[in-house]
Amino acid sequence: MEVSIVATALVPIADQLHALNQTSWIVTAYLLTYTGFLIIFAKLSDVFGRKEVLITTLLLFTVFSGACAAAKTIEQLLVASEKKVAR
Repeated sequence: MEVSIVATALVPIADQLHALNQTSWIVTAYLLTYTGFLIIFAKLSDVFGRKEVLITTLLLFTVFSGACAAAKTIEQLLVASEKKVAR
């Protein structure tokens, strides 16, 4: 679900930040971190339990979604989106 949201909102966000030529970086950063952390959190859920990991990841997602919303430059958005996926 998140990927479709990011894809839909990507052009208006990049236009707002005056970075249409760097949209591929947003997608690349998002998908790479999503894939990497998916494996890590799957293993953590086996070790610590699914409920605890789910609550932790939802908290991280909420915090870094706010950071994405507050980004003023494309670089800030890239860093926040990489960390946001770490849920």
